[in-house]
Amino acid sequence: MRARSATPQTVVAAALAAVFAAAGLVYAMSGLSHVAPPATATTQTPAAAATGPEVPRPVTLVDEPRHRVVFDAGTTRVHDVQVPSGDTTLYHVHDTPILYVPISRSSTRTQVLGAEWAGGDPSRSQPPPSGPQRVSSIVSYVGTPVTHRVNNNGDGLFRLIAVVNRAAGSEAAPAMVAGLPETPELVNRYYRAFRVVLQPGASTPLHTHDAAVVTVQQTAGRVTVEGASDTTLEAAGAFAYHDGGLPHRVRNTGSTPVDVIDVELRGSR
Repeated sequence: MRARSATPQTVVAAALAAVFAAAGLVYAMSGLSHVAPPATATTQTPAAAATGPEVPRPVTLVDEPRHRVVFDAGTTRVHDVQVPSGDTTLYHVHDTPILYVPISRSSTRTQVLGAEWAGGDPSRSQPPPSGPQRVSSIVSYVGTPVTHRVNNNGDGLFRLIAVVNRAAGSEAAPAMVAGLPETPELVNRYYRAFRVVLQPGASTPLHTHDAAVVTVQQTAGRVTVEGASDTTLEAAGAFAYHDGGLPHRVRNTGSTPVDVIDVELRGSR
């Protein structure tokens, strides 16, 4: 049997159907291209945008990378704090007593969480005094913790050796340490800090502290800390730790004068 050929009307109807179908597909694809992409983790809703940028989550002092922990035993912890020029620390929490031995200077400013930046205007700051800076301490963090960050807006490296005392401290009248200065450079409930300037070949007498001690070399040179074992320090920022009740002496074994800070952590052993 011979197949019947399509009538002209059938061909036209099929062609029109194909055209309409194609037009429908194009419309559907065009419509899909205008569908909003799914929200991502970084997309802010109108409500979130109205509240302003998200505040970074503060970290603990030991987790702040520029406050590098270099010693941690018993109730004593030592941080080597280094903030390069132009750098800013993370927001971090201070909730323990802390003592600072300055190693190198630079202009800095501080921002307490939720407040504006304070201090650190290089155009208004006076030239720092010559010679090593005095030690300082903040003990109010125990009752009033502070969350802040620090920015180095000066030209040099800002560096401190920070000594944390996690003991309860002591209000008892501290005994004098024979052979060390009668007046400490700093004394409070948690710390007693003695500055000793040693000429080449000189040494402190053999002496004993009731509490644990961190001996910090503040200026360039070379010293040897003699005690239960000998430790040689050869750069500013180097330090040695001694348990309380053990005698030690510090000897300048280099060729230049050296400033050494004996930091006694009161209430610790």
